[in-house]
Amino acid sequence: MAYGCGVISEGAFREGMKYVVRRSFSADRLVMEDREGLVYGHASAAEVDVSVKDRKHILIEVRSRISKGDVVKLWRIGSSTRGPTVLSRGF
Repeated sequence: MAYGCGVISEGAFREGMKYVVRRSFSADRLVMEDREGLVYGHASAAEVDVSVKDRKHILIEVRSRISKGDVVKLWRIGSSTRGPTVLSRGF
């Protein structure tokens, strides 16, 4: 609500949500190489936060607003059958 009224910035919202995610989940930031172009339609790097719990991988994207494209991106990353090459880890 405060964001919609312009009271807080996108950066402040993201930092607050990172705090909540870190306390709720054990999450890591992954930067993955997508050589086949499954995520964006061309070879590129894709970033995502991931939490592994009970052998389940949970993809996390913190946004103040979400679009259909954001959901499609997460779905494409999560449905990669070969698995992406991880370039880096960490927050």
